[in-house]
Amino acid sequence: MPSTMVPDLTQLSGLDLHGGAPSAVTLTARIAHGLSSDKEERRAQSARLTQMWSEALTVWKDVEAAGRFLVRPHPMLEDRMPVDVVIQSAASANLVSDILRRLKHGSAA
Repeated sequence: MPSTMVPDLTQLSGLDLHGGAPSAVTLTARIAHGLSSDKEERRAQSARLTQMWSEALTVWKDVEAAGRFLVRPHPMLEDRMPVDVVIQSAASANLVSDILRRLKHGSAA
């Protein structure tokens, strides 16, 4: 994910990269924690995150709304955050992509 995206996602989600609430987990830390130590897998994860960001922006047409979608637990993902699901695997990323596709066409919660 391009570093320029991280501040937008953290600001709109209420997460603060510069301190914030002691119990808040920053998006950067969440992504870093979930990323594989394998270089090739990290590249794949980064590509999936970038793709989901692009898809979310296409659906929401607003940086804040797209970011909120990615960092808020979603009921169709068993209350997991889409960003966490995308990091998990390509198959999991397809679940998020499907939700975004449904939203785009008006048929998802």
